[in-house]
Amino acid sequence: MPRSIKFLDPVIDLFKTPTWALPSVETDQTKATPSNQSPVFQTNFASLSFYGNDKILLDGFPVPILGLLKMTVSKSWPRGIQCARDCRGVKELVLRGYPWLSVGSNSVQARRLVKQILVALYNEGWVLTLSTSIFKWRHDKDSMIFRHQTPVPVPCEWMCISFAYLDSIRLIDAPQTVLDEMVETLSFCTHRHGIYMPNAYVIQLKGNPWASRIHHRAITARRLQLILINVLEANGFTVYASIVQDMSFIKETKNGKVADTWHCCRALDWTPGMPVYHA
Repeated sequence: MPRSIKFLDPVIDLFKTPTWALPSVETDQTKATPSNQSPVFQTNFASLSFYGNDKILLDGFPVPILGLLKMTVSKSWPRGIQCARDCRGVKELVLRGYPWLSVGSNSVQARRLVKQILVALYNEGWVLTLSTSIFKWRHDKDSMIFRHQTPVPVPCEWMCISFAYLDSIRLIDAPQTVLDEMVETLSFCTHRHGIYMPNAYVIQLKGNPWASRIHHRAITARRLQLILINVLEANGFTVYASIVQDMSFIKETKNGKVADTWHCCRALDWTPGMPVYHA
């Protein structure tokens, strides 16, 4: 086999193994450099996936980060963790309740949970590289691939935006300046707006823009994305992650599709007129 693809050997062996035993993932804690060799630069990757109604799968993170994530989930999800276990070399956190099948106020809290996970990893130098879904299941959710970097990135403040039901935008933990500008900018297409729950604001739009199939309405709905991005940029925020974190057959979307949630960040030292930090 050519040297360039020898790294596939463990994967090929995996398919030859009836029990599907996963090869272990090396981390900083497991790698060692022989004393007679110079250190070789190597980027470390790890993944975090949402699975089923209530599970988080963690693969490739060092032990201290696993402990940090467990503590973060316990603090950020009101119902806490039911159990933590190893599953074929992957750490699995089983949460109480159903964060990936939640609606209403629980849906807001589920987004705060993911936001706090991203914050915890970011502050330790684990930066999101990719959010992806490779499965064909209708109810699949995203996996997130993280890369470790040193030094850690600049400190940031965080908020998130979710696209609820067929016509609503929820702004979660957003600064008042962002809320005010969003309300003003979207006034031309707003039906009503107001506080949804503490630190969560909802803007209900006219019509059902997230379900538009008529050509010109669908185009208009897509242009709303640019409007939102421009408001975020004007206030120093960038979309750090765009993630599907819900099951796709919940009652909010009868057509079987769930919209992404945008997790956004802004450098703590940002002031109007400064360039926007894109993490």
